[in-house]
Amino acid sequence: MDVPADLGEFLRTRRARMPPEEPTPAVGSSRRHSPGLRREDVARRAGLGLTHYICLEEGRHRDAPPDVLDAIARVLRLNAGERDHMYRLAQGDEPAPDECTGQGVRHLMRGLKGMPAVALNHRHDVLFWNPLGHALLACHLDRDSPLSARHRPNLSRMLFLDRHTRELYPQWADEARQMAARLRLASTDNPRDGRLAALIGELAESDTGFAALWSQPPVRARAFGTRLFRHPVVGCMELAFENVEPPDSPGQQVLVFSAEPDTASEKALSRLAAGSA
Repeated sequence: MDVPADLGEFLRTRRARMPPEEPTPAVGSSRRHSPGLRREDVARRAGLGLTHYICLEEGRHRDAPPDVLDAIARVLRLNAGERDHMYRLAQGDEPAPDECTGQGVRHLMRGLKGMPAVALNHRHDVLFWNPLGHALLACHLDRDSPLSARHRPNLSRMLFLDRHTRELYPQWADEARQMAARLRLASTDNPRDGRLAALIGELAESDTGFAALWSQPPVRARAFGTRLFRHPVVGCMELAFENVEPPDSPGQQVLVFSAEPDTASEKALSRLAAGSA
């Protein structure tokens, strides 16, 4: 797919290929001759203010919310590859394929109203989280931070170097062992990933506990189980978790949490969900 490198140019070319709302003007008419939809047509169909959409086309607005990008994608009838490319351009850079979460996965995660969910790549960079996933794991961070590659949280770095995250896990030592095991497996599967190697080096230099774990025989990382949380807003919870691998996104995983029905943990999670809506 041949696509422009600039978000504004990308939107203009996709807008130009759309059939116009008004009939093609006759020869000699004073009406406009530009092809496709007008900017005001796209803005109206997407439910956006015209000024907001113009700012996107002119490159004066970065990190647009996912709902805005989804609405534009629907109006411009973008295919899956074009939607993901538009997301990358909207972030202000061109990240690797393992840094892009498909629209279907994002819609699925948004639909999990009572279940925290977060999409990760093999480095444990947060690619996307639903509101409850953000509220559970990183309520002290900007909810929109995963939208920018430059500000994207990393769960491994947070676990070892972020004081708020350490306090979130009453069984932090076990979480640390599991995370070290996941990173070791990722480094084996991705030996040429310089960013992963840099992350591991950063953790080894900054946290003596990580260095000690890295030198130990590896443990088997769990793909499902339960985790204890000591949340600063709603208190202690025991949640089941499961790592799900999207079939169309190799190397990515969606981490989903849930609470047993009719338990104190379910009530605490419901309170958290009410506050994160």
